[in-house]
This record gives sequence, C-alpha cells and structure tokens, in this order.
Amino acid sequence: MTPSPSIALRWLAIPLLALGLSVGVSNAALAQDAQDAQTRCAQAHDPAHCMARLQAKAACRQERGRELQQCIYDHMPPMDCSKVQDSARCALRQQAVKACHDKLGKERRACLLAHGLH
Repeated sequence: MTPSPSIALRWLAIPLLALGLSVGVSNAALAQDAQDAQTRCAQAHDPAHCMARLQAKAACRQERGRELQQCIYDHMPPMDCSKVQDSARCALRQQAVKACHDKLGKERRACLLAHGLH
C-alpha cells in the first residue's frame, strides 16, 4: 500500500519547515554576531584594524588551514606603524611580511626569521 500524496507531503513539509526556521534563526544569529563584533571593535586599541580583520575573515570564510591564513594576510591592510610603541620593528615586520608573502608554514617562518623577525 502506498501512502497518499497528502501524507507524503506532510512528512516532507516538516523537515522543510524546520530547515526554514533554522535558516531564519541563523540569519538573526549572524546579524547579532556582526553587531557584537562592531561593539568589540569600537572598544579595541585600533578599531579600524579590528574592522579590517573582521572583513578579511568574512572574505575568507570558505578557506581552511594555511589557505585561510594566507587569505587573511592578503586581505588585511598594513598596520599603521605610527600607532605602535616600536615603529621601527613594525616597519621591519611589514617589509618581512611583504617579502614572504607567497610562502606558507615552515617556509614562511624561515623567511620571516631570515628577514629579522623572531
């Protein structure tokens, strides 16, 4: 005996309804997370850098592992060295990061060490 179409549709409607509710909840949760992040960034030492990092994370959300790190490095603007205590070290770090841009993992660490960062 086969179930009537109306019974089959009811069984199909329950998971679809649950899916629709979870999507609505997740969109609301994402909006709340974004608002919380903006509040945290407003209290950060460098709010513009904090917001840039959040935007980089959003742009790179499909990446994982080392590719995620590289993507975030690619999307981040350089730090404003005038706002840090040791501006010479900041400038050195920016040069090293730029020189080692295309390396990942151990190669990147070795490159940064070769450029004076430890």
